[in-house]
Amino acid sequence: MQHVQQLGFDEADAERFVQRAFGWGPKGRAYWRHEKAEQTPNVQQIQAALRFLTQQLGMADEQIVKLIKAFPEVLGCDVEQQLQGNVNKLGEEWRLQGDVLQRAVLRNPAVLGYTVDCEGNCAGECNRCWARF
Repeated sequence: MQHVQQLGFDEADAERFVQRAFGWGPKGRAYWRHEKAEQTPNVQQIQAALRFLTQQLGMADEQIVKLIKAFPEVLGCDVEQQLQGNVNKLGEEWRLQGDVLQRAVLRNPAVLGYTVDCEGNCAGECNRCWARF
């Protein structure tokens, strides 16, 4: 939580965001379903996600704060499979790069956690489906 607090969040908010990121509470469980269920927060995972947002997407601390408030689950997303994979998909399929990519992610931060592309044949995981983008 210390890394999240360093962005300017108070202890209670940082704890709430980290808990959601690792499947705690009703919102965390609703997002992760059975993939993560009350996992112990992983400091390395949080650090890697924050590093990705800074280094790969070029986000400033204020932008990361906005993103975490809207989509705290980003802190629990696997960097290679979800974060990098989804950024690659945005670049390859939608041709989003640089500032345009960064603005798209800030507008819809949940896109970083999408894991399903039902392509119109509903898989029942709408909160993580590319159909929402």
